[in-house]
Amino acid sequence: MDAEIKEKVDQLRREGWCVLERIIPEDAIDRVRAHVQEAHAKARQDYEAMGGNIGRQTGPNGEPGVCLIAYLPEFAPYLGDERLFGVARLSLGWAARPDRQGLRRSGGAALPECDHAAIGAVDAVAI
Repeated sequence: MDAEIKEKVDQLRREGWCVLERIIPEDAIDRVRAHVQEAHAKARQDYEAMGGNIGRQTGPNGEPGVCLIAYLPEFAPYLGDERLFGVARLSLGWAARPDRQGLRRSGGAALPECDHAAIGAVDAVAI
């Protein structure tokens, strides 16, 4: 296990947060920040138009809505950073892998539905 990943997982478990620097290259930060802001505005507009809940990513009757990452194609590649995914995988205790439907356990079984904001390891990325 990479020492930096272990250190970050330990900090996350102990303090509830950690910072992984240089996930987004410095020369891409302004472009990605603008993309995230535009995507958030578009997602909010779409959820409001359908009467859904953007915080829970649900439609007006509680049915699953569009995952917010679908609005962020320019941001998504950075979520595959080995350090970020290593911290998420180890802190959540899964032999997980990302796919188009979200996180799945090894062997292909989907993880149970959850409030995505509760996943502290990947809850927020500040740019």
